[in-house]
Amino acid sequence: MHKEIAQYIQTGQEAIARIRVEYIIREQNILAAYEIIELFCEFVLARVPILEAQRDCPIELQEAVATIIFASPRCSDLPELLHLRNLFSTKYGKEFVAAASELRPESNVNRTIIEKLSVKAPPAELKIKVLKVIAQEYNLDWDSSSTEAELSKKHEDLLAVNATHAYAFLLSYGLSLGKKEINIIWYLTIYYMQGGLNPTNSQGLIERSSVTSPKEGVPTSTALEDQNDRLTQSLTRQDYSYK
Repeated sequence: MHKEIAQYIQTGQEAIARIRVEYIIREQNILAAYEIIELFCEFVLARVPILEAQRDCPIELQEAVATIIFASPRCSDLPELLHLRNLFSTKYGKEFVAAASELRPESNVNRTIIEKLSVKAPPAELKIKVLKVIAQEYNLDWDSSSTEAELSKKHEDLLAVNATHAYAFLLSYGLSLGKKEINIIWYLTIYYMQGGLNPTNSQGLIERSSVTSPKEGVPTSTALEDQNDRLTQSLTRQDYSYK
């Protein structure tokens, strides 16, 4: 795979090289995850008598057990993990398993495993780094500036799309609400634009929020009304379709 990517770099097919390098990064992540999982399995195996003697999962074993549960459906090459998951479900209950599977705050799943088994695309910086290593491995005099500029442009375009969706989100929720609720929506929109909020899950946050006045950096009620008018004029002229 390294040789193939080097050929793409050499022939100027950097777009294909960037796609292929993601596969290498994912493979490296999976191998690293397997090593950690193996250690956790050995750790649990050595303490089976403790697990059998106690009704609840011992504190010192919670990370190992939770990590095995979380990893089991994500590691298809290790069907034994699903068997362990079922055993843990029988002993500790479905809620214990659900907490690990859903990454609830109390789950104690290993953070490195979460990162290594993530289905998100690798960050641009990591892709560039691996491509540079491959280029050096095959003694290629590769100028990465165009690739870095392309990846940076895609990131900026993504931010622009997020901002557009965020404004439409503000409009769809805010126009029929009072000032208090609009302030809350404004906070949520800012978080969404920064990539920290999924609008499909935000209604519960709105209902639970106790925010009653704008904080620093958030427009006043008058400014919000002006902003809302501008949003109405600009967005109602466009067609936004969301799935």
